[in-house]
Amino acid sequence: MSVLIKLTNDLPPIIQGAIGSALFWILLQLVGSIAKKISDLTGAYKEQTKKEEGLREYIYRKYTSRGGLAYYPQGYLFTFSEVLKYFLQGFIFVCISLLFRDYFSIATSICLVGAIYYFVKALIWLFPSVSWNTLSNEEHWQKVKELEEKLFGKVSNDTLEFLDKIKNQVESS
Repeated sequence: MSVLIKLTNDLPPIIQGAIGSALFWILLQLVGSIAKKISDLTGAYKEQTKKEEGLREYIYRKYTSRGGLAYYPQGYLFTFSEVLKYFLQGFIFVCISLLFRDYFSIATSICLVGAIYYFVKALIWLFPSVSWNTLSNEEHWQKVKELEEKLFGKVSNDTLEFLDKIKNQVESS
């Protein structure tokens, strides 16, 4: 490294400036590409989180809140399968941290943070948002219809039947 610095110091100042500018430009391009990659990754993560939030709301609204006895087992089965998936991922991180606790303390800390992240994601599936339960029956099923269109591209027949039934009840009242 000292040889490279001595060689650079022996060059004329104009060439030293050109080399410095080129190195700065390379560094600037590298930082820019890293920032773009991080931005793309966070955008994808936000998109995935938004989609999962929509799915959670859909499962809660359609299957576990007002759907009737036939939908409860389906909703809870799906919910607990998601909870179990995240719980197992967190447990894997705990096991990895236990394996490396004597060798790499930083790896143990990182794994435990990963475990906490997945345990929190599992807990989120268990507790619905308070705002999901504030709508009237008609608004509730209209929201289910919107979620089905957004998540699956079409509305299921039973949701349309519920909406028609509720609208008929409102009109007859």
